[in-house]
Amino acid sequence: MLFTIFIIVKRLLYLMFAVMTAYPMYGQSMEQYLDSVVFYKQIYPSKALDFGLDAISKSQNEEPSLLYLKINTRVGQILSEQLIDGQALKFYNKSLKIFSALPSAEREEKNVQLPPWVLINIGNIYFQNNDFEAAEKNYLKALENFLLFENLEMKNYGLATTYDNLAKVFLKDKNFDKSKDYFEKALEIRNTSQKIEDILYSKLSFLSLYIEENNFQEVERAFKEIQLFYNRQTKIDFVNKVIPPDLTRNYGYALIRYGRYNMAIKKYDTALVYFQDALEKLSDFVLELPTIYTYIAEVYYLKNDLSAAETIVNSNLRQISKDKFNRLKQKNLKLLESIYVKNGNQDALIRVKDLLISYYINKEKDVLNKEFSKLESYLLLSSKQQEINEARITYNTYLFLMILLLVVLIFSFISLRLNLVLQKSNTKKAQTEKKLIEMELKNKKLALINKTKFISQQNQNLSYILESTRDNNTPKHNIEAKIESLLVNFKTNERFEKQFEDVYPGFFNKLVKSSKRLTQGDLRLCAFLRLNQTTKEIAQMTGVSIRTIESQKYRLKKKLNMSDKDSLITFIFSVDSD
Repeated sequence: MLFTIFIIVKRLLYLMFAVMTAYPMYGQSMEQYLDSVVFYKQIYPSKALDFGLDAISKSQNEEPSLLYLKINTRVGQILSEQLIDGQALKFYNKSLKIFSALPSAEREEKNVQLPPWVLINIGNIYFQNNDFEAAEKNYLKALENFLLFENLEMKNYGLATTYDNLAKVFLKDKNFDKSKDYFEKALEIRNTSQKIEDILYSKLSFLSLYIEENNFQEVERAFKEIQLFYNRQTKIDFVNKVIPPDLTRNYGYALIRYGRYNMAIKKYDTALVYFQDALEKLSDFVLELPTIYTYIAEVYYLKNDLSAAETIVNSNLRQISKDKFNRLKQKNLKLLESIYVKNGNQDALIRVKDLLISYYINKEKDVLNKEFSKLESYLLLSSKQQEINEARITYNTYLFLMILLLVVLIFSFISLRLNLVLQKSNTKKAQTEKKLIEMELKNKKLALINKTKFISQQNQNLSYILESTRDNNTPKHNIEAKIESLLVNFKTNERFEKQFEDVYPGFFNKLVKSSKRLTQGDLRLCAFLRLNQTTKEIAQMTGVSIRTIESQKYRLKKKLNMSDKDSLITFIFSVDSD
């Protein structure tokens, strides 16, 4: 009782507010128009439509804007919810054109090619008119654009909605596995957002799936789960004094769906109970009420309570807009036709048949077909334009790559040319350095040869001194002068090995590796041999006899593990060439 009083008071408040704002306010901004459309959309749709149409008429000569797009789309939604599909499609087509005219900087999502929510709404109209292939095509286009969203919350909300709609397409085709996959994708996204009204909607989707599968056990389990979920959430939210309207609306949809299920299995009284519950829950959503009354009238018709069914249908028809035709009106008229056939009321039957075949029915269908044709043409042109844009981007990319390749080739050629010039310069420099080194080496060799000659002369001087000391007739001062001369030049003689190593680097180290038994005298003998000195010349330089040198050479060959037939000179030169 208290709940009924609360509903009546709330409706009176809504009515008072509606009367106070019976006509759109002059001078309203586009933001205010949009707020008014959103506010009245559920509680007073015709009022919302008036605000929307007034805003659109005042904006026709203005530049396309995001607000204009939103208002235009909302008007389409209102008409679509009233099942006036042809007129709704007109506004959706216009929304696509407004979106295309909007600069990308003014769009909420900069990367999308087409507005996905408009595509969803268009897909829903195709779905309602049983063109499931076209519906799926629009849903898939919406999915492509939702994936381009940067706003993660809106992206997930859009993806979940699209997955649900695709699931319904496959459900109509009896492809239950594919349908279940899409419902599960939607639920997975909604579980991450933790919006209870959206989670309940997914549970409702699974209820519809089990009903279509005729899985009666799962139907009962799923509906009990929905009831428990709603009751638990409303108790929690009632404490917090926050009950999301969409939570109640989605629960009302579940009641309707379960009522239709009971009607299908001929549990008519049970179906009536759930339809009555749905009326109570959806009392604030006036657009839903005529649909529920239509189901109630069908139940009474199936129970053969034709009088109750006729009363509800006639009342329902009065509630539906008289100046516009829609499918719900057609459904009520057909039900009324069946009632009059059953009770034999011929006069009333003729009137209903005349209404069903009247001009405005055909006019609405003509409008719808015309708008479908316009939409297909626009989407085809849009697709072609996108292909042209992509081709232009591809062409520009290839052109850029070709220019880049040409620049790289030019720089490569220049670099190669510079490298060749540098290489020639380096080669010339290396040749010059080589000549200098060869000249320096030649000079060192000459110096070394002169050194050997110097040593030979020194030895001759020493021999002279030795002979002079034996000859008492030689003056003493001559001997002393010779000795002083030898002492002055002795240090120069000590540098022989160093000078030899400069000319023949590593020579002595290689010899030592050949035999570790070589003495300093052996190494000096090898050096003299490398300088092409004969045995006699070596004897003169070292101040020993030729026989002694021959003996030294013999011992050297033994230390080097050479046979008598091996050439010592050949070995010495081979050491230097290694």
